[in-house]
Amino acid sequence: MRATVGAGRRRVGAVLFALITTAFRPSPSFAVEAEHDHKPAPKTVEEAAKPLGDIYEEEPERASIIPRVRDILRGTTPFLRDTELVAKPRSFFFSRRNDDGTRAEAWALGGAFKYKSGFWKDFFGVGATLYTSQRLVGKKRNDGSLLLQPRQRGYTVVGEAYATLRYDEHRAALYRQSFDLPYVNRQDSRMTPNTFEAYMANGQFGDVPVLGRLEYVGGYIARMKPRDRDDFSSMSKVAGVDGSSEGMVVAGARIQPTERFTIGAVDYHVEDTINIAYGASQLTVPLNDRISLLFGSQFTYQTSVGDDLLTGSSFDTWVAGARVAASYRNAILTVAFSTTDDEQRIRNPFGSYPGYLSLMQRNFNRAGEDAWLVGLSYHFERIGLPDLSAFTSYTEGYDARDGDSGESLPDHREFDFTLDYRIGKGRLDGLWIRVRLSVLDVEGRSRTSNDGRLIVNYDLPLL
Repeated sequence: MRATVGAGRRRVGAVLFALITTAFRPSPSFAVEAEHDHKPAPKTVEEAAKPLGDIYEEEPERASIIPRVRDILRGTTPFLRDTELVAKPRSFFFSRRNDDGTRAEAWALGGAFKYKSGFWKDFFGVGATLYTSQRLVGKKRNDGSLLLQPRQRGYTVVGEAYATLRYDEHRAALYRQSFDLPYVNRQDSRMTPNTFEAYMANGQFGDVPVLGRLEYVGGYIARMKPRDRDDFSSMSKVAGVDGSSEGMVVAGARIQPTERFTIGAVDYHVEDTINIAYGASQLTVPLNDRISLLFGSQFTYQTSVGDDLLTGSSFDTWVAGARVAASYRNAILTVAFSTTDDEQRIRNPFGSYPGYLSLMQRNFNRAGEDAWLVGLSYHFERIGLPDLSAFTSYTEGYDARDGDSGESLPDHREFDFTLDYRIGKGRLDGLWIRVRLSVLDVEGRSRTSNDGRLIVNYDLPLL
């Protein structure tokens, strides 16, 4: 009886939350951890992640290290003249000591070679990316770092191979590609990212009455390469349904009625497996030339569909989150909260979880879990170190339960710290050194789970 009352209260809370955020919606943005997977913390809240993330990441334009070849191409067609070839070496050391005494540890070397053509007649282009991860150090008994394949095996894979069609502000990309959407994204926190065999379109309309700027994304994703693998599997199989070959239908949009106010939503449907609906919002409010505020809200609803092959029975669940952040002189203070429905945990098999309380080791979205976070980031530019930044987060999650048995689960507490040194000019432009530390304390365990990472990235524009 008590569980039923609790579930009813949570559903009422979800409805109230949805009504409030519909009336006052700032913009969908990524989770704390997903925001920082492939970039340092922003300097101000105005630089926070875009609503619904970046559908396609655009590389910043940088001078080629082989200028003679670029000069030769200058007089050719745009398809050749605007060719980009970038080497992206990466070294990654990962070490996690779990609270049961086991260890996952490896040191890998690899990265990517990325090619992208210019556009023929401003309409057609192609691109490809080769990824590799090779073991430098890693004992088989310390498997589980996700830097390598099982048993610490290296791999190489053509993760991207696509054709792009564009017309004005609209674009379609066909076959192997990467993008960053909530729940379906690169999750680039190991050696290589998730990539997808997909047929996607996106674009924008600049000035729609009442709505302002309208952006859309939609299409079909057939298969996915997880970040630690060299093969592609169907979306239903990646979700956990063996022997199934279902793909995913995607449809999403975001509007920007004013410069500082944005609303967005996206839906993902995998037949007989799962449907994920996500909406979020963001509003930035500058108080003066030094202080700005950010208000964010997000809501996810997940449900089984069709033959309920994922769990063998029907389910539905939700999670709601809100955050407030303030920036002042390159520092950002963030406070966030989330609550998850009693019935089931939230699933994110296709990429990083977009919740505000996603950290390095835990997502804090177990069934029935309430959680809060406080975070602080700082860029050291004001004290003469423009390439140095750091951020830290502390989160507590409590009242979680097993979604099947209803049994209570232990409370979690996690502390994360990240230090970034990313050079933005000079001969070492493109060098990024990152140190990450995490401590997870699980109620009732005598040990903590400790996570340490050292990552070195270097972007070398060959063309």
